[in-house]
Amino acid sequence: MHGAGLPAREVSQAINRLAGENVCRYVNGMRVQELRRLLMQQQDKTITTAMHEAGFVNRSNFSREFQGITGQTPVAWRNTGGNG
Repeated sequence: MHGAGLPAREVSQAINRLAGENVCRYVNGMRVQELRRLLMQQQDKTITTAMHEAGFVNRSNFSREFQGITGQTPVAWRNTGGNG
């Protein structure tokens, strides 16, 4: 059972159906969105600090997911002023 009283499988299937992607991809997309918000609002924050605050633990996974979603590395995204 999931913390909300729903079986994890049902939650996963609902996310797959509604978001059109698997749970990992959905969660990582939300994390990237939060990281981008953090970096835009607090421009002196390091990418590593924002990465951890957004919920990423592994830097290589973070970089791969970030680039897959934005089309840029985190550094390139920051250097372009968050355009991308």
